[in-house]
Amino acid sequence: LAEEIAWQTGLRLPAVRILGFHTRATYMPSRSQVLVARPGTSGALAECVMNRFLDLAPQFPFTFTQFQDLFSNSAEDPAKAREIYNVTLKFDVLASFQAAVMLPYDTSLMLLWEFYAMGVPLFVPRQLWRWLFGQHTRQDLATQVTGYMFDTPSPFFNPYEPLDLARARFWTRYTDWALLPHIQYFRSVADLLEKLVGCDFSQVSASMKEFTSLSLVRNVEVWRRVMQRLQAALLLCVAKK
Repeated sequence: LAEEIAWQTGLRLPAVRILGFHTRATYMPSRSQVLVARPGTSGALAECVMNRFLDLAPQFPFTFTQFQDLFSNSAEDPAKAREIYNVTLKFDVLASFQAAVMLPYDTSLMLLWEFYAMGVPLFVPRQLWRWLFGQHTRQDLATQVTGYMFDTPSPFFNPYEPLDLARARFWTRYTDWALLPHIQYFRSVADLLEKLVGCDFSQVSASMKEFTSLSLVRNVEVWRRVMQRLQAALLLCVAKK
């Protein structure tokens, strides 16, 4: 987001990472299942491919649970069947899976920070630029301050036209999908299955939680400095009056 603002205005603003402490849940795997988490309507083909691989590998120790399988399809309560902004899912349920495979369709997906804060091991495609769309498809945001031109490609594009590789690779490196440490990347479904079998989930989860704790300390320090500056500015205004 900070890099997008710089492209639009030329201003370099500090960025504070979102922390998902509102989940009030922590990684506690109680099932031999891996969650394929792609809220929304994209990615069904990839899920079918994953299940096909499992059909050919009956000895694989885990099964895949699709994110949509957690929703109720009851016509009596449509809210439970809704995938976007669903308020019926419990975070402790999401934290009970061995790991989560995430197919990112947005550069800023709240579910990423929520899973990360809970310490759920995350597996993400290495070639992020093939997946990310989301707010970058807002053509109405592709404007810059008059007289200012930022020397980087625009982060906004038409989702109905091919996205050039150079621009996609440039912007995906600024997302938390690429910046957060301890995320596990895979190049193919076969590579994913191999990494799931060989991963020390407990160690990965502990490393994620440690980084989240350090991020909290840094965030508190940033906001402390912000409040000090606001307080100083307020006292200056009062003194001038």
